[in-house]
Amino acid sequence: MPAKLTNKYIRANAFELIREGLSQPASKSSKTTYLEKYVDKLMKEALAHPESDIGKLLAKEIIVPDLMEKLDEETDKLMSRDRDFLEYRILKQCFEAQRNVLLDNKIRRKVLMTSRRAGKTNLIARYMVSLCAQPNTPCLYIHTKFSNAIDQCYKLVLDVAKEVEMKPIKTSSSDGVIEFANGSKIDFRGNSNKAEADKMRGGKYRGIFIDEAAFQCNMKYLVDDVCSPMLMDYVDSVLVLASTPPRIPGTLFEAAVHGKEYKLYSWDMTMNPYIQNAEDEIKRIADSKGISIDDAFIKREYRGLEFFDTEAQVFKGYQTYDKIPDDFKPNHVYIGNDYGWAAYNAIIGVAVDMNKHEGYVFFEEKFNHADVTAIVESNKRAMEAGKKLLLRSGTVGNIDIYGDTSDTSILFEMYQKHGLPAHQCYKYDKDAAIAKLAEDLRKWLKVPENGICADEFEKTLYKRDEATDAILPEIDDMQFHPDAAMALLYASRQWTFDEGNR
Repeated sequence: MPAKLTNKYIRANAFELIREGLSQPASKSSKTTYLEKYVDKLMKEALAHPESDIGKLLAKEIIVPDLMEKLDEETDKLMSRDRDFLEYRILKQCFEAQRNVLLDNKIRRKVLMTSRRAGKTNLIARYMVSLCAQPNTPCLYIHTKFSNAIDQCYKLVLDVAKEVEMKPIKTSSSDGVIEFANGSKIDFRGNSNKAEADKMRGGKYRGIFIDEAAFQCNMKYLVDDVCSPMLMDYVDSVLVLASTPPRIPGTLFEAAVHGKEYKLYSWDMTMNPYIQNAEDEIKRIADSKGISIDDAFIKREYRGLEFFDTEAQVFKGYQTYDKIPDDFKPNHVYIGNDYGWAAYNAIIGVAVDMNKHEGYVFFEEKFNHADVTAIVESNKRAMEAGKKLLLRSGTVGNIDIYGDTSDTSILFEMYQKHGLPAHQCYKYDKDAAIAKLAEDLRKWLKVPENGICADEFEKTLYKRDEATDAILPEIDDMQFHPDAAMALLYASRQWTFDEGNR
């Protein structure tokens, strides 16, 4: 070996031996290395004797312009390297479809439409922990109920954090919070009604993740009024909507899937490598329910494809009109009220000709954030419109208002203070009343084309049995809560009674 190369080889080995020696404990009983002990001694000597050679050497090295900026730069480099390594460890456990979502870190609005058991909630847990690797990063996870948020995602987040050695300093499933040493945290919340959504207001989040977004209550209000303002404090904030496909048309989730504001990511359980024999499992599920693998339920729930559940529609075959005929002469007007302080208020007016068994919904209003005054004024508008129709038959006095008994004070105020013909509606045997209203809508009662009632009829579904997928005789309020349809129902109970006593 040439002398020059020999010298380099010896020097390299010498440095390696010195490096190893400096990294060893100073003694058998000590955990402090030779290097740490040596540096500590130098620092003490420099502090005690600033004019010494070592004092001058250290002063020369540390008393330089922009010292804090340089230290910050080095710290940022170390933190960035740590974050990159943590994110790599998170990505390493993801399969391809999940990685595609995480690696698109320039996309700020994402919608995930997947089948069941496709790993979307697991992905959300990994996404949130990955974001929280950046100091002082708050994230928010929202499910349809608080209990669902805890059951579905809380432990997943803890498992991912443990997996990448990002230990929380505070955990409380009862409060729905996980906090990390670097100032980052994850809040878990439910959104079963407007009141719960309002409780989230005022927060500041770098990431908001809405799970089962196709089945959330008041989704437009949740996204536009509650979540969007909470993302404004971070230029790199991200909003993720995740769900299986909706059962009904017209949801905000559907608009996100087909719109330009969000980027769509879609996959099904067959792309999840952690699900063994996925196709066999899909066939087993179809067989257990007595349906084909080509059934709309299987395509929607286990293929992640858009197929609306028209079979479970409550008001199938309802009739609409463009203009009330001039020869229609009603002899009674019924105005239904549905109050929803945590949802929407709806006022629906129906004009009925009992002799010809013919009726039209002539007034529709649905509004949020309403006080008693707004409700009273809406009823007055309905009464004025109803009187104009009753003039055709000369029965102007036949107007009655029937309201939801959940707040009788509103009805009392309308009756006592404003002199309106307000009464409590009959609410018993609700399932039978809904079935009767659906029949009336098919036979003789019409609603405005593309109106509020028509829109709700398209979205109002019966529940399905989880085990058998059988349709149950109960409205699925978690899928969509009808307000105008309920107001119409309260009015219809009375005309059914009046009709039976004719």
